[in-house]
Amino acid sequence: MTQQDGFLGIDFGTSKCMMAWFDAQTGRAEIVPNLQGNTTMPTLAYFNGSDIRVGEDAEEIIREDDPVQSSLVIRDIKPTLASRSPYLCPPHPTRTMVAARILSQLKSDAEKGHFRHPI
Repeated sequence: MTQQDGFLGIDFGTSKCMMAWFDAQTGRAEIVPNLQGNTTMPTLAYFNGSDIRVGEDAEEIIREDDPVQSSLVIRDIKPTLASRSPYLCPPHPTRTMVAARILSQLKSDAEKGHFRHPI
């Protein structure tokens, strides 16, 4: 797949993210669902040591109603990206690392679930 074929666009929103594929040959965009089949994904990340979860998986931690684990779910990533301090608060990773993990998950979901090959 080349850039002439089109490109994947990601809307990194404050509360939700979504993806669309722009097909250069047809000039049309198509919403791309994530692996769970949803057209949007919560802009959330959970980091607890080597246990990293994003989107719906991080949202599930909040639903479990465990205050300690819920406190490890990172919210409001986008509004804080321009902050001068790179870190959210220990033990969390940097803001850009969190955003990169969410964006990587979206790209991976598109490759595995929609295109079935690297893009």
